[in-house]
Amino acid sequence: MARNQVHGIVVTPGAISYTTLEEKQERWTVVETRTVDLCDGLPTLLLEQDAFADALRSHTAAWPGRCTLALPASFGLLRIVELPSVEEEEIESMVELQVDKFSPYPVEQLQVSYETLGRTDRTTRVVVVAVLRERIDALGESCRELGLRVDRLDVDILGWWNSIRQAGEVARNGRSVMVICELNDAILVVTESGLPVLIRSLGPQGDAPRDEYCGMIAEETEYALTAVETEWGSTAALGCRVWYRDLEPTDLAVVLEKECGFPVTTHTLDDLKPLSESIVDRTTEGPDERVDLAPPSWEISYRSKVTQRNFLVATGATLIVWLVVVSGFLLALGIQRSGLKDLQARFESLEEPANEVRTIKRNAQFLGVYTNRNNSALETLLSVVRAMPDEVELSHFEFKSGGKVSFAGRSGSEEGIDAFDQNLQTMVGTIEQVKLGFTTSDKKDRRKRRFSFTAMSREEISKFREDYE
Repeated sequence: MARNQVHGIVVTPGAISYTTLEEKQERWTVVETRTVDLCDGLPTLLLEQDAFADALRSHTAAWPGRCTLALPASFGLLRIVELPSVEEEEIESMVELQVDKFSPYPVEQLQVSYETLGRTDRTTRVVVVAVLRERIDALGESCRELGLRVDRLDVDILGWWNSIRQAGEVARNGRSVMVICELNDAILVVTESGLPVLIRSLGPQGDAPRDEYCGMIAEETEYALTAVETEWGSTAALGCRVWYRDLEPTDLAVVLEKECGFPVTTHTLDDLKPLSESIVDRTTEGPDERVDLAPPSWEISYRSKVTQRNFLVATGATLIVWLVVVSGFLLALGIQRSGLKDLQARFESLEEPANEVRTIKRNAQFLGVYTNRNNSALETLLSVVRAMPDEVELSHFEFKSGGKVSFAGRSGSEEGIDAFDQNLQTMVGTIEQVKLGFTTSDKKDRRKRRFSFTAMSREEISKFREDYE
């Protein structure tokens, strides 16, 4: 399906209902609404995770993309509280404090969400929903096992409230009562001036006799109205609307009217928008402002899976490209190896004549060096001696590898050493790069100065020695 589709899913003991919306030209339109009957449905379907997974397993292929799953009101705790009109961050903190007051469980063990019902300059009315985190985690595990991406967890009563309000079936003034009778639950809603002030799950009938169940609902309604009067002020209820599915609960209407003392009317839920459609409508109307019990870790886990899937796709594509490149490389390598064998055979045939030529060249270089007297160590020494002034005595001469020459001696004066240095600098053809090392007084004869020089012989000698040493 298209990526701009969203799905609302409602699971009851008897059926799965879902609605798909698609965005077209910036408007959401209903693509499909469907109800699938279940066999052997359990009253605690959403609490029994195996039954929940079995019920949804054959239907998840119809819901690719984003989904909102509606939880029954009995799944958690619901309270309506009046808070000061402050910044949203402060309201969130105050909601946690309220949960700590009415919940028997620590806040750390609960998944909490809230929704603003109405706001004035002074007060903000919100509905708070709290569910045990272990229940949410178990539900999320079942969804992941099914491959179902659930982006939001809503509550069914808020979907019904949305449908009833849109149908104009809410008293705008005064206090009124609504009882919504479903197969898996009966939900009591008390409104004040068009907004809820109390929402309470009364539970399913189960195996209880019908008259006892109707009496229990009437008793709970009286108790709820007393609690509302205590918290919201004393005002007589104008009447009660009983919403039902299938058979009209006339017996319940009679009991309520008798016990509570106000008129009761009955209305069928089939006249309202389907619950699954109302749930998915709440998603498109502004999911950031609606109750959402899905932990942020679900979205992180989903994005991680998407990243992993994209990584695997990219890796597969890279592997295919790599195989193509390697195949081409191996083909080219085979061609090169074939040409290399031909070149190797030719090289081997030319190697013996090349070695003979190298031997002749080395012999010629050897003879050239040693037949040229200008390149000998004695000729270098002779050049040094010729450059010596009369007052200079040579005491050391060394011809080192790489064509380096070092020599030292004594002079009667510093001027004699300077003259020797100048004479050496003017020598051409035998030595070069002449450097004066040190000059110091002679320990044996303080009237004389000791000195040392370094120099390089001709370049031909250096090259020859580097080649043959």
